[in-house]
Amino acid sequence: MATLFKIPRTNENVAKYYIETYGCVANKVDSEIIMAALSSKGWERVEYPEEADTIILNTCAVKEKTIAHMLSRIRRLPKEGKKFVVTGCLANVLPEEIRKIAPEAEIAGPREWEKLSEILGVKLPDRKAGVPQIRTEPFIASVVISEGCTGTCTYCATKFARKYISSYRPGDIVRSVKEAVEEGRKEIRLTSQDTGAYGVDIGTNLVELLGEILDSVKGDYRIRVGMMNVDHAVRLIDEGLLDVFEDPRLYKFFHIPVQSGNDRILKLMGRNYTVEDFREVVMKIRKRFPLASISTDIIVGFPTETWEEFLDSARLIEELKIDVLNISRYSAIPGTVAARMKGHISPNEKKRRSKYLTEVHLRVGKEWNKQYVGKTFRTLFVEKGRHGAFIGRTEHYKPVVVHGGNILGEFKDVYITEALPLFLRGEIQE
Repeated sequence: MATLFKIPRTNENVAKYYIETYGCVANKVDSEIIMAALSSKGWERVEYPEEADTIILNTCAVKEKTIAHMLSRIRRLPKEGKKFVVTGCLANVLPEEIRKIAPEAEIAGPREWEKLSEILGVKLPDRKAGVPQIRTEPFIASVVISEGCTGTCTYCATKFARKYISSYRPGDIVRSVKEAVEEGRKEIRLTSQDTGAYGVDIGTNLVELLGEILDSVKGDYRIRVGMMNVDHAVRLIDEGLLDVFEDPRLYKFFHIPVQSGNDRILKLMGRNYTVEDFREVVMKIRKRFPLASISTDIIVGFPTETWEEFLDSARLIEELKIDVLNISRYSAIPGTVAARMKGHISPNEKKRRSKYLTEVHLRVGKEWNKQYVGKTFRTLFVEKGRHGAFIGRTEHYKPVVVHGGNILGEFKDVYITEALPLFLRGEIQE
């Protein structure tokens, strides 16, 4: 889904731009930095691309379906008489395809900050934590701590755009978090392609970074740590990760993508761990924090995956009671090793496996969530729901839906009344 940044048109005599953003939080932060730089030079954001002098499309290339949608947007956006800029991961993954369908496009990948500055005619700050951003949410701040990863996954194209790990300096990250809290943000999301890889290039690690943030940034806020891969999670737990998570300002939420419950498939994927490694990580987390929320990812229908090997993934979700699950049907991304493999699974079979695993997860999720019912949790509210509802997050980042007055940005004690597969319902305790 696109993130659209819109404001009304107000001034006919200034440069006007339209920006459309897809993909991960890092892309969103990139757009926030671009917006701040353009705004500082007097540029005006507009609501519709037709109104703009410059159109900026910040793209994603994580899946085959996503790539198809990006190419469709490139074709459909109005470009005549306008400067058309394509940035984000697709700019590095398929630059020739972009040029073929939009010869007028000016292309700059997510790490080509100087090139993007030249294209826009506005100096963008060096890409690091702590640079000016136009934050688009009143109570949430996303802080990128590093770019790239240390992995060699055979199915991934993102590494073509963000090839190597580049960690931001701890002091810049701490300053960015402090500024966000002082501005009134209550939920700080530390994000990266792999937060677990943070610091391997600059002689530090995620545990030390979290400790520095917690020591330096006072206030009533919560931090959500983004995805970390299994191999780094194994190492970080031995280096004190769970000790630092004892701090109540850290959500007891761990996003650790296993991708498959079968070791043969993991090896084909180029993942540097085993199923047993993942199992041990989850068990250690749950031993320390029994209600911790564990989020993982599964790719179904990877080339040559048999039905029995797929069932290994389903059984792993049931065994470990994984309460948050992101299911993807494998898609072949041009240029990746996996795209050249033999034994690709049919779309109908991948759909069948996705449906089966979804049913398993909904059953497991509901059973897991039942243990929250009848208990009260201090809950932070930063999102609006539908029909006048508000969505809060418990200390375990479990979503809770309540009704009542405007409570955005506030902590409330919430009594849990009902468990559903993906969220809880509750009542505010005054």
